[in-house]
Amino acid sequence: FGLSAKPRDAGYSILDQADRALALWQQLGLARVHLLAHDYGCSVATELFHRRAAGTLPLQLASATLVNSGLYYDMARLRLVQHLLRLRLTRPLASRLGSGAMYRLNMRRLWAAPTPELDAELDVLWQMTCLDHGKAALGWLSHYLEERRWIHKERWADAIRRFDAPAHVLWGDRDPVGVPAIAQRLASELPRATLTWLPGVGHYPMLEAGERFSAAALGFIGRVP
Repeated sequence: FGLSAKPRDAGYSILDQADRALALWQQLGLARVHLLAHDYGCSVATELFHRRAAGTLPLQLASATLVNSGLYYDMARLRLVQHLLRLRLTRPLASRLGSGAMYRLNMRRLWAAPTPELDAELDVLWQMTCLDHGKAALGWLSHYLEERRWIHKERWADAIRRFDAPAHVLWGDRDPVGVPAIAQRLASELPRATLTWLPGVGHYPMLEAGERFSAAALGFIGRVP
């Protein structure tokens, strides 16, 4: 995503992404972290939960904050483009036909109250998405939907139920993809969950309501013993 490298020969499994996150944290010398994850990153977070439960995580997760995500595949309301990128047969075509105009159209629908000024920001995001074979990478990255759907579905569902550190479900309540029911289910299955709603906010709370999002996220972390 964005300015990240997108090598053609890399693994784009969520398990690979968890390895990369851990490698970075270890390089930084971190031993105890507060994890904050959004959307795609929530699947990476649940893989880290699994490793914690298995006793193979090389650091301590002091808390986890999960933000708007279609984490439960059967409940998420995926966009058409997501379905096209998910399927092996349509993935190459969807990647090639992607355009800035289509990107803006799909992304604006994820905001609760899109403004005319949003287009300029989305243009920059699209440019970063296309950087270094980025359009092709969208297809590789979208395989995570199949991991959520069936490959690692039970592995991650069990990990959520076994994550007994403080957890924060922080959710924009007008998300058309990661619908509120997903937040409610997460809060019911995480053993030590706090559920915080951000009223009138869509899929990207950190962009749509930055101050409220930051106050809620940091406020929760500040209360963790």
